[in-house]
Amino acid sequence: MNNDVEYVLKWSEDIDESFYSDFLSVENDVFGGFSKRILQHKFVNNIYGSCLITVAYLDGEPIGADAMMRNDVFGHIAFETIDTCVTEKCRGKGVFSTITKKEIDEVLAKYPEAIIYGFPNGNSFPGYVKMGWNVQCMLYPALFLSTCSHDKEHPAVIDSEYAKWLKGASSQFYHIKRDNKFYLIKKGQKHFQMIGRIEPTVAVLFEREKNTGLIRYRSVKKRFYNNNDYQGSIITYGKIPFDIPYWKTDPLLN
Repeated sequence: MNNDVEYVLKWSEDIDESFYSDFLSVENDVFGGFSKRILQHKFVNNIYGSCLITVAYLDGEPIGADAMMRNDVFGHIAFETIDTCVTEKCRGKGVFSTITKKEIDEVLAKYPEAIIYGFPNGNSFPGYVKMGWNVQCMLYPALFLSTCSHDKEHPAVIDSEYAKWLKGASSQFYHIKRDNKFYLIKKGQKHFQMIGRIEPTVAVLFEREKNTGLIRYRSVKKRFYNNNDYQGSIITYGKIPFDIPYWKTDPLLN
């Protein structure tokens, strides 16, 4: 079937309404909950530059989608593979791997030194590993009980401009103050999620939350109480000389 699939790759400045509609139709068929507003925030209003978006078609019908979102890290040009999906009837046919390979070629042709990474879900993670991507770290849910233990694992403070851009993605971001330091958190269905440390001048842009209850964060340490929790993995195309911080992963934008 893969020989009959057409793959259309477009940089965000070249996307028209029809292409957005096709991308959305696949995303909502597989995941649900996608809107044009959040796509525009990720790809059009991206603070770093142009992003690469792909839609795969079979007989004119969109059946696969993916994106390489510009998401620079510590001054390095970087792209994060996000929103990877293939409709149920077309899975296991090589569509996912073909999209990924074509996107990598396109990105590196334009930005030869670019870093490419991802934070895949449990469905796409095995595919990336099969294609040879490196697992930088496994992340497990942990309780935010000590600023020292959290900051030791996550020493990098969130870039101020990036934190402001995150604010435009969701109204669920808040700030807290602990030990005279400020942290960005996001409200979930059952608990607040720790995003990372922010500068005091940035914290004031977010409403302060005083009654958080338990706050959870991503830790590289597996603890006895998270054995059955979903674990996430930061993966990279090739090896890179530094760690990708969790606050540079796309689930925060949803």
